[in-house]
Amino acid sequence: MSDASTPDSSAPSANETSLFADAAPQAQGSGAFQVSARKYRPQGFEEMIGQDVLVRTLQNAIRSGRVAHAFIMTGERGTGKTTTARIIARALNCLAGDGPQLSPCGHCENCKAIAQSSHVDVLEIDAASRTGVDDMREVIDSVAYRPVQARYKVYIIDEVHMLSKSAFNALLKTLEEPPEHVKFIFATTEINKVPITVLSRCQRFDLRRVSSDLLAQHFAKICESEALSADPEALALIARAADGSVRDGLSLLDQAIAQSDPAGEPRLQTQAVTLMLGSADSAAVIDLAELALSGQIAVALDRFDDLYAKGAQPKLVLRDLASRLHLASRIKVAPEAGRDPSLSSEAQGRLASLAERLSLPALMRAWQIVSQGLEAFGSRSDAKQLADMVLIKLGYAADLPDPKALVESLTGPAAAPAQAASPIASPIASPAANARAKAPSPGAAMDSAPARPETERPETERQAPNLRPDTSLDWTQSVEPDGGTLARTATDRQTVGAESSNSLGSNSLGSNSLGSIEQARVPDAPNSRAPNSGALNAAAPQSPIPNTPDMAIALPSAEVPLSAESPSMPTPMPAPMPGDFVALVALFEAKRKARETSDLRRKVALVDMQPGQLRLVAKADIARDFPRTLASYLEDWTGQSWQVDVIQPAPGQDLPLSLAEQEQARDEQDRQTALAHPDVQRVMATFPNATLSEVTRLATKPLAP
Repeated sequence: MSDASTPDSSAPSANETSLFADAAPQAQGSGAFQVSARKYRPQGFEEMIGQDVLVRTLQNAIRSGRVAHAFIMTGERGTGKTTTARIIARALNCLAGDGPQLSPCGHCENCKAIAQSSHVDVLEIDAASRTGVDDMREVIDSVAYRPVQARYKVYIIDEVHMLSKSAFNALLKTLEEPPEHVKFIFATTEINKVPITVLSRCQRFDLRRVSSDLLAQHFAKICESEALSADPEALALIARAADGSVRDGLSLLDQAIAQSDPAGEPRLQTQAVTLMLGSADSAAVIDLAELALSGQIAVALDRFDDLYAKGAQPKLVLRDLASRLHLASRIKVAPEAGRDPSLSSEAQGRLASLAERLSLPALMRAWQIVSQGLEAFGSRSDAKQLADMVLIKLGYAADLPDPKALVESLTGPAAAPAQAASPIASPIASPAANARAKAPSPGAAMDSAPARPETERPETERQAPNLRPDTSLDWTQSVEPDGGTLARTATDRQTVGAESSNSLGSNSLGSNSLGSIEQARVPDAPNSRAPNSGALNAAAPQSPIPNTPDMAIALPSAEVPLSAESPSMPTPMPAPMPGDFVALVALFEAKRKARETSDLRRKVALVDMQPGQLRLVAKADIARDFPRTLASYLEDWTGQSWQVDVIQPAPGQDLPLSLAEQEQARDEQDRQTALAHPDVQRVMATFPNATLSEVTRLATKPLAP
């Protein structure tokens, strides 16, 4: 499939519409100029870019004579929804042969009229301005009449989600069983607002965002058609700023062309495009990354001030910084995956050098800091201050030690002090490094003492650490058949103090929690019982274990010391996949997402739920970004991508109950059951003015045999 669209056949030729030829007549208002988004609008399936699945499906349907009577196109702006609708109309009514054509000729009367939006049998309706039931009634009344000069009468309804509920309801019957000469094509950017009764009657196509590589190639061919030279990096910058939208990219391309000097050689230069977009060039962004990650905060802030004074937008600078850190991380784990057409070979080489000097945890930590700063832009009015604070945070986090080195320094056999040097060698020391160099760490005295071999320590010291008085643990127990007690810790409520009086040498817990502890089997003493929870008081030096004979505790294994390969802090695991809708709502409640939990319980009802897919129906007004927010949270928590759809119901449609309504119905049923109980009836008869205000379910346990 071709990557570039040919100029509109109804438009003037390329020589007549060149942006630099015949500049004087156009400046006088001849009106001959057409924006690139219209001039290079695709006229056939083979000219569409980035929509291979859609093109293949439609061409196969036309080839086999299995063209549906209704289509709905959805996707982001500028991806080709209305263009696809017009191409379908042209393919169905092209006169180049008998029957619909795979490739409209573009020269017959029908093709030309449809391209100019003047065909009598192809009606384009803007649902944003014609939203009422009366407008749909006109469509319904005209459906019965056969086309005047085309094979099919085609109704293209753009922004169909803007129709009122009454208009949707009026269209349902005709949409389900239209005459054989009628085709409906809908286009929308908000598919979740279209009722499910309409969706079920249409063949749906989701148009994808176009990749930056395809967009850059498309723009290069357009520049070639316009006799215009362009830097590849400039086109790549425009393609990335378009964010997958062809129309947005072509609008930016026209703006960049207008900035070129028409008197000289027309050329798109990278520097001019960078200033136009309000971003910083790649070299400046990489400079910021290197300065911030080497702890040179003052120099990094001065460099950012220079960029800001030249017109760079703080949010775009941080976005480019996050993109460079992401690319450096890709180079770190897979060098062949670090190709970016928007960067020069010099910039890619500098990123490769940065990835070589930095550890992967340091790169990931820096990317997280910048990403968190980008998320805060929506709630901040001063973008410059926010960007400054992100750079300062990057500088102070630059000299944090690697987690593995930190664990080794605290628990390893050869404990070494935490790294205080920056990941990138720099003559300018980090402020955080200077502060930490002056103040010794809390466990410095303990770390500096020579560690005794395990076999030379007293038996009691090898068994358990001396815990501080304010250390509390939760305990659970189980009893084995032979009378012994198998006990282990369930939760460490507070970390063990690094300043404990008894040093454990290689097994010292330092400031870490108890973490993974082996099970220890302790024989039961007479009349002993293991408490469920309690506080362990600090023991005397000669008896580290609390003087409680009936307590069974779990001790760290003396044979297997804690090491970097088995750190005390467990790695966070993704949340289990919710088995049903109730479990999903409970997950949001456990994550303390109050607004989403309330909306899931009261404003929506479940239609269908499968692993990675959730379909809901709205029962009240809900935020437009609600599906996207749910999908984002679920993907973060479960580690699996989710597709969430919220359907707008048709008027009068029977809807399932929400969770809140189910609870209300259950409470009412419990209330009626309680009122029917004889004891309650006797109470109500004794006290005529009494009312039953609440019924509480008591959880009962089955009796033991």
